[in-house]
Parts: sequence; structure tokens; C-alpha cells
Amino acid sequence: MNEIGQNTKGYVPSAILSQKIKEYHKQAAALVPFLQANSNCVLVNTDQSFEKTMADINQHIEPTIIHIRPGANSNELRKEITEQLSRKHGYVNLDVNALIRDENERKTAIGTEIHQMVSGNRIIPAEMIVRMIKRVIYSGDPNLNKFILTSFPDIIEQAREFETNCSKISAIIYSTTTDAVVQIKNNNLSLFNIDSLFQKEFRLKTMSHWDYSIFEEQLGNTVEYGAVVGNWHSGKSTVAKAMAEHFGYDIVDMKAISEKLKASMGTEEEPFEGEVPAADVEEAVVKFIRERSSGGKKVRFIFDSFAQKGATAGNDFIDFTSQFGVPRFLINLVASEETIKARYCQARELDDVPEEALEELKAAEEADVALRENLAAAVSQHDTRVTCLTLNTDSSFESTIVELVNSFAPRVLLVNHEKRLGIDTTCANLAIKYNMIYISAYQIIKQHIEGKTEWGKRLLASKRTKEISLTTQVRDEFNELDYSPVHFNQNDVIQLIRDTIMQKRTNQRLVLLEGLCNTGKLSSEDDQLELRYMDELLSIEKSIGPIAGAIGLQFTYEPETQNQEDAQYEEFKAEAQVEKKQDADDGGDGGSNAGENVAAEAEDAAAKATAFKVEEHQWSMTNRQPQNLPQLFMKLKAGAIHEMKPADQFSSSQYEAISKSLDEFCQRISSKTGQAIYQQVIFTE
Repeated sequence: MNEIGQNTKGYVPSAILSQKIKEYHKQAAALVPFLQANSNCVLVNTDQSFEKTMADINQHIEPTIIHIRPGANSNELRKEITEQLSRKHGYVNLDVNALIRDENERKTAIGTEIHQMVSGNRIIPAEMIVRMIKRVIYSGDPNLNKFILTSFPDIIEQAREFETNCSKISAIIYSTTTDAVVQIKNNNLSLFNIDSLFQKEFRLKTMSHWDYSIFEEQLGNTVEYGAVVGNWHSGKSTVAKAMAEHFGYDIVDMKAISEKLKASMGTEEEPFEGEVPAADVEEAVVKFIRERSSGGKKVRFIFDSFAQKGATAGNDFIDFTSQFGVPRFLINLVASEETIKARYCQARELDDVPEEALEELKAAEEADVALRENLAAAVSQHDTRVTCLTLNTDSSFESTIVELVNSFAPRVLLVNHEKRLGIDTTCANLAIKYNMIYISAYQIIKQHIEGKTEWGKRLLASKRTKEISLTTQVRDEFNELDYSPVHFNQNDVIQLIRDTIMQKRTNQRLVLLEGLCNTGKLSSEDDQLELRYMDELLSIEKSIGPIAGAIGLQFTYEPETQNQEDAQYEEFKAEAQVEKKQDADDGGDGGSNAGENVAAEAEDAAAKATAFKVEEHQWSMTNRQPQNLPQLFMKLKAGAIHEMKPADQFSSSQYEAISKSLDEFCQRISSKTGQAIYQQVIFTE
């Protein structure tokens, strides 16, 4: 850029350049909507780093590559998935073994190379196989853009060779015969293989039976949506806003869209009268959704109202939205007649419901009941996939929102461990086994910073390096010391994890979360007191989901209760007592101001009685030693179970004890017991 000047070939004066840019934007304003409506037009943000921009571009122009792997005893399911995708959905099956035989039989150049390798009892290198596959994928046929890889890749090195020199693998489909617990093929939780690699990158998907709509969802190609229904003043809009705030749903208000269209169909002098055709509203909704789907990210929508009318409105709505896939949820809101009337009056500042409004409320209730019944019947064919939730809103909207969040938010399993006790591979494999999302906080942070994403820039801007104390020198495989959440703004870290879950979560109900709650590893006492466990725990509960359990893999037992006799508190200097002077006209005889003096004394006495007492507040218990994680967890989760188990109870081998203890813990949490669990597994140094 420094070389550009008036004497440089191709120099354009700034005034002319500005005009050209203005003309481009003017033309683009008309061209882009046309292209979006009539072609596969994709908008790519180029304000980000060049690497991220190219990755976004490649995401849209690279072919779709699916690798299907069999889990334990699932070869037949793998065959069915492959056949269905090949015969009905335009995928080309690239069976590597068949390709090798074909190249060998035709005696092609690469076939001759492969034959010589096999004849010499040498392993065919991944580079050669990738070269062979690449010729097929990039043959020049525009209709060939979706492929299935079978029999390859099988190991990490092969996968990396393929992605470096051919194309990114969109997803690994891991076929399994059970929906609850996936039996890992090798049954070795400590083995880092291609499955655990792709699981860590959120690209491994499990399927227990063939269903094309589920397959599309797993690939993120289907819009995720749901609907909320209910009578007037039942809280539909409140619930829709809560789903938007907590789970990232965009609200589709078909009534509001209809009113907007109605306004555009008339003028201020001659407003349009009558109903806007449902087809026009539906067209506007499709445009609204597709505009938000063009960024390549997973999108979520919740319908707050319906354009469809009449007895078949529910069926009509499902028929219309089927182009986006199967609805994920249906929320039914119910409230008593008394509650509806009270809210009606409150909204209009009335003492009682007018007679004419009673009929309107009755008609609305009947229509709502009919719609709910119609919708329930319409989604019944998908009952195993559609979450139908009925919420009574008679109490408070606050309690309704709590129930809503608990119903839709994932349950969180916290893993806390000594760095010497490596858990990364085991967690990745357990995420496959129990259909969980595994998130390592510092690995996510590292990924975004190195990728120069917007999240990465935001995190770097908040970084304040703190000293981390390690008891021994251990291998820092993932640069945890540099990317630990303790160095970054806590709210940013939590929101990044939340955003990741929103984008990557499909049908998972559990999140295996590692890398948070590391206050105890900080060297500085001031840092330890600044970064509080309770703040982290509450942030997780508020922004991610309820914590179902926590496990600590450690060398030293931490008491789950605090001995109050040993507790010490910060000492605060007593405030100096200021003697109150009597007013000159008071006379000191309790005259005209006697009543005021008595009242003042009563206020002083009340203030002293309610004065802040540091010892009564758990967060102020210091003696420069904050409460540990088990203590705070047990206080946060009323009725939680606390357990301490020696590691040798699981195995004399450290690696095996790590795997077995984590496996047992995940199995207990996944069984959906109501009680939260805190488990300490104590290892020998």
C-alpha cells in the first residue's frame, strides 16, 4: 500500500475512487436482493481477518464431504445411511477400496503406483489416496458437489492430509444402534483417535436410525424453529422474548408482519381495508428467515403469532413451516379466566372487563384451544422430536421463565482437575458416548484468538495476564497458561461458551465443561479474591444452564464444609461517633422537638439493629482465604450430594482411574437424577 502514489501505474485519485465506491454501493443495493432471490448468493463479511474471510468463502464453495463411520455393531445402519444418501439425495459414494480396485484394473498411472506399493507389502500412503480421490471430487462436473467417504480416512494423519490437500470434511456421521449411550468402537476412553478429534471440533454427529431431516439438522442445514401459543395476556410475547434472550432465537411475529404489509398496501389518505392474504405474509416470513440464514451460521426462530386462521390453522402453519424442517418445540401457555381478566384490566387501566369484551375474550379462548389441539395433532407424527411444553402462567412471569429455561437449557457437568491429570481425550470420547457437547474453555479461547475472529479480538482487548502456579513442571499441550480464562473478562468467556453452544448444539442435553473455576491455581492472593468461584458458578447457571454436577480430580481433599470456629473475618474500623448538637430553639427540655428526637433515636436503634455484619455474609469470609469450590457448590445447589472417592477405587493405573471415574460420573448425571452431585476423586502423588 505504501507504494501507491501518483506516479504508480493504476493510480486513481481519491475523489474518483470515492465516486466509484459510491456507485458500487448504489448498484449493489439493487443487485444483491435480486441475486439472493434468484441464485445461490452468499454475503461474506470482509471486515474480519483474511484467514477468516477465506474460511467463510470456502465454506460455501467447497463440496460437502461426509465421512460415515460405524460404531460398535452398526455396520448395517452405516450401509443404510450411505444407500439413502446415494439413491435419494444426490450424494456420490466414494468407497476408497472400490476406487483403488478400479484404478488398478484400468491400469492408470496412480493405479500402477498403488499396485507397486501393495506388491511390495508397503502401506499405501495417505497422500496417494487423497490424490486419487481429488481427481473425482474436482472432475469439473458442477452436479457433483456432495460426496460420502467410506473406508477413508481412518486415522488422524489421513484426515489431516485430506483436509490440507483436498477439502474440509463437513461432518463425521457416527452410526450407532442406541440413542442413549453410544458404545465407542474401540471402547478405550483414553485413546485419541479420529472420532475424538472431530468431536472436539463439533463435527462428529451420532445417528441411531436413518432420518433425512435429522441428518440435515446435524449438518446445520435446517433452520431451527418453534412456536409459542396461548390466549390473550397469557404471556406469549414475554416467553418469546425470553427464548430470544436466553437461547438466541429471532422472533417472528406474523401479526406484526401482516400489519406492516397492510400499511404498505394503502396510503395515509386511503388505508388498506381488509385482511392481508396469508400467502403474502408467508412470503414475507420466508424472506425474513432467508435473509438471516445467508451468513452461514445456524439460525433459530420462534413464532409469536400466526397468519393462518380458522379451524385448520395449526395444520396450515405446519404445512407452511415444513420447508424449514420439523419444529423443535411447541410451547403452550395457559392461564385461568380470572388471570386473563385481571391482566386485561391492568393493561387498559380498567376496574372491570366491559360486557362486550367478555364475548371477545371467550371467542379468543375458544380459538386458542382449537389452535392448540390442531397444532398438537399436526406435530404428533414427530412426537419423538418435537418438545411439547405446557406452562401455566397464573403465578408470575418470573417463575414461568425459570421453568422455561430449565426445560430448554442444557445441563452442565463441570470438570475441575490438576493439570498433571490429563482429561482432554477422555472428555472428548465421553462426549461421544453420552451425546454431550464437550467444551474446553481455554481451547476455545485459543482457537478464536489464533483465528483472529471477532471473539478473539474482544478477548485480547480484555486480557490481563495473571500468574498461574503449577505444583510441578508439566507439559502444557494446549498453552493453557496463556489462554486460561483467568486472564480474560469473565463475562466475555461465559458469553463465548454460550454462543458456541447455541451454534453447535443439536439434540444434546448435556454440556461437559472444563477449564473454568481455576481460582485456586492463581499465585496472587489478590487475584484469587478478585476471581470468585461464586461469580463463575452463578454466571454458568444464568447464561449456560443449570449445573447438574461437578467433579474434581485432584491430589488433595478439599473440605465441603467450613469450620465456623476457625473462621476469621476482615476487621473494619468502627465509625467515629459524632455527638448530635441540640438545636438552639430546642431548649433541651424535650419541648416542641421531643417527638422528633424520640423518632430519631428509634431510627438510630433500628439502624444499629440492621447494621451490616460481615460474619453473616459468606462472600466476606476471608482471612485472606476464599471459600473453596466444594463449599460454594454445596451452598449454591441446595440438597446436593457430596462424595469423596480414592482414585485406586477405580484402578491402580492413573490413566484408567481418570477414565473410569469420569465415565461413572457422566453416567450418573446422564441418568437424570434430580440431585446435583459434587464428587472429589483423590489421586496419590
